[in-house]
Amino acid sequence: MTSEARAALDRAVAIELASGAELESQAGTNAVLLKGKKVNHVLHAILSLITAGFWLIVWLLLVLTNRRKRIVLSVNERGEVERHITTV
Repeated sequence: MTSEARAALDRAVAIELASGAELESQAGTNAVLLKGKKVNHVLHAILSLITAGFWLIVWLLLVLTNRRKRIVLSVNERGEVERHITTV
């Protein structure tokens, strides 16, 4: 990988990190990042116990709607950064 391609990948990773993503791995021409917050299951279990199960509705809605995204950044043969998003 050329130094320009490496710099382009580093810039793209920096932009994603600044927007709140977490770097999962980076090697060669690829970087994998995660974006979105995890559901705190321990907290919601405690709240469900305290509220005699009423909090289960909120917890279920959070689990169904809160999807983490995996962002894969890769440098192609022209030195351009490509971005692919999948849900986790």
